[in-house]
Amino acid sequence: MKSVHRFLILSASAFILFLAFLSIQYDTNGVFEALSLETGQLFPHNHILYRPIGWIVFNIAMQLGYSGKSLFVLQWMDAAFGAIGVGLFGVAIENLTRSRLAAWGACFWLATSFLYWYASTEVDYVILAAAFSAAALALAIKGTQLRTAVAAGAMLALGILTWQGNIFLLPCLVLLMITRDWNWRRPAAMAVTAGAVSAGVYVLLGISMHHVRDVSGFFAWTLHYGVSDTLPMWGRWEGNRIPQAMISAFRSIVPTPLMIDPRMLSIGTPHLWGRIAVDIAGVAMSVLLLGAVVALWGKRENIRLSLCFAAGYACFLPFIIWWDPGQPEWFVVPNILLAGFLAVSWSARLDNGFARALCLVCIVAIAGGNFFSTFRPRHSQIGPDRGVAACVAANTKSDDLLLVAEWGWPDYMEYFYKRVPFNLIDESIGYNGNGQELMDKAMRVIRDTQRKGASVFTPDPAEYSPDHLEWLAGQAGVRLSHLQALNAVPAFKCGDRLMKVLVALP
Repeated sequence: MKSVHRFLILSASAFILFLAFLSIQYDTNGVFEALSLETGQLFPHNHILYRPIGWIVFNIAMQLGYSGKSLFVLQWMDAAFGAIGVGLFGVAIENLTRSRLAAWGACFWLATSFLYWYASTEVDYVILAAAFSAAALALAIKGTQLRTAVAAGAMLALGILTWQGNIFLLPCLVLLMITRDWNWRRPAAMAVTAGAVSAGVYVLLGISMHHVRDVSGFFAWTLHYGVSDTLPMWGRWEGNRIPQAMISAFRSIVPTPLMIDPRMLSIGTPHLWGRIAVDIAGVAMSVLLLGAVVALWGKRENIRLSLCFAAGYACFLPFIIWWDPGQPEWFVVPNILLAGFLAVSWSARLDNGFARALCLVCIVAIAGGNFFSTFRPRHSQIGPDRGVAACVAANTKSDDLLLVAEWGWPDYMEYFYKRVPFNLIDESIGYNGNGQELMDKAMRVIRDTQRKGASVFTPDPAEYSPDHLEWLAGQAGVRLSHLQALNAVPAFKCGDRLMKVLVALP
């Protein structure tokens, strides 16, 4: 079977899977991407390509008669890019291992791993970066010609321009190239191409659109989430961030927070079966990893290739630990390399019937755990956050102000209900943790709103958990005492969330 045929079969299969379970809960980061696209904010510095590509696809859809929101077009686009990534990865691994069974099994594992499946059914720029990563991997593995290395560098540059963390894919691609033919010309050509294209675009964008004028300003711009400032949780070194990253790495494959003690399973509580499925998936992933290590024993060539993928995966870890170790999303691209490690390792033993059966059972168990715990409900239920947002919108007017100190339901308000919340977390950027100055700003906005005859609503701060309040104080400098000082009385309830209205200020 030709490579193009394998690519089409794998991509089409993954596309059908992703389309069948598109989420209706909508990741709030994806909602922000769609809102930014529709309001013309097309060039954020930390994921440059996603919105322009989305804008092109959205406009093509409108030319064909589509008249809805961009969010739904972006969902289909991400499903397509996720599927393309799976197809390209499968072709690359089959060319590398000469084992169709190992390659296709790894494709199924990748497509149904928690975060890859999640990103392919939501709106998420990381899945576009994953598609470019898979393309770079396929080209780096293919043949020994210089032009394929240049093409791999171009794909890597597009990946970096979609997600900056993709720069850490370069060492893995270099290792794979030199392990196969020990020729430094190809990896050098790839690295130069990737560096020149990505750096050139960043410099042009920084100068033309963000008014960066010197080297220090350029680095400040590229290393922050915002133009010049960021939240304290992003971009710092602390020892306790290492175990956080390890937990997030496993969570990117299996949603471990949904695990439950099997002893809690009892007759008459069928809702627990999805959580038991996650327990089984966690065990299956552990077996799959241990089996991969055991399968390598005595296979020198497989060990070299597996170490390339393992080293490539490890290259991402310092960046993730430094940037945001509690967010599993950053493991979408590294998990492509983990899938490569599993495929190369297990390919050495798949001629054994027991090994094939064990591998298949583990992969299916992981997919089943993710399906029953997450993707079936996200496809059929709007979720608590969207429910709260709809309720708040029904009980407020368009000129009312929502003063909030959380992410989640408030992030749906502007895009779906034309309410713009004043979020103390987002507004805290630039205040360096000075909660009192931030609250002074909030009070000015409250007074302006009330002078116009509109109302100000806020969630009851007593309902925030101690963990959230501790996190809020650390990120924004806002404490419970600040929130309780607001003169607010109960107004209405949305689910388990009590909303209060602020009494008019003098």
